[in-house]
Amino acid sequence: MSTRAAISDNVAALHQGVEVVGALEAEEFRNTTGASPRGGIGSHVRHCVEAYRCFLEGIGGGVVDYDERRREARLEEDPDYAVECLRGVIRDLEALDVAAQAQLRVKADAPGGGAEAWCASTVGRELRYLLSHTIHHYAILAMHLRRIGADPGPEFGVAPSTLAHWREQSECAPLPGSSSAVATSSTAIATNS
Repeated sequence: MSTRAAISDNVAALHQGVEVVGALEAEEFRNTTGASPRGGIGSHVRHCVEAYRCFLEGIGGGVVDYDERRREARLEEDPDYAVECLRGVIRDLEALDVAAQAQLRVKADAPGGGAEAWCASTVGRELRYLLSHTIHHYAILAMHLRRIGADPGPEFGVAPSTLAHWREQSECAPLPGSSSAVATSSTAIATNS
């Protein structure tokens, strides 16, 4: 997959975040819904933004350390600031000019780890990781949002491959209860009468 395609997929996911976060009041954005005092909507958004920041800040030197996140409190408390940060990541990704095969050294989930904590990777692989990571957190956010009565939409927190599968399935056979399913079954009944 090309770098442009991987960037485009990430940008599309980040735009979803902009839409969802932009529709929330500050109290909703900070809401933890009782799940965890540190796992509210804002903290998931902050975590995703900071993963992208680590990637973008490290890519120039070929070294990405996801453990060096800033853990910026304002990013998880202020939805307007979070939207601004999401848009900043989108701009930086769109400006990125590097080959998917460009080599990187990456560290994640290994605080204080030595040389064995670092792995070889590529820009393309890390863009795929960031997309998967973001979608995973969006799925958690979707549950939080629905608990507080907000509707993030049916595609928020769903992997692009799953969305493609759903579209393919709906093209092959009508979904149960859809107007085309009813029309098809009515035609079958009329033909068999």
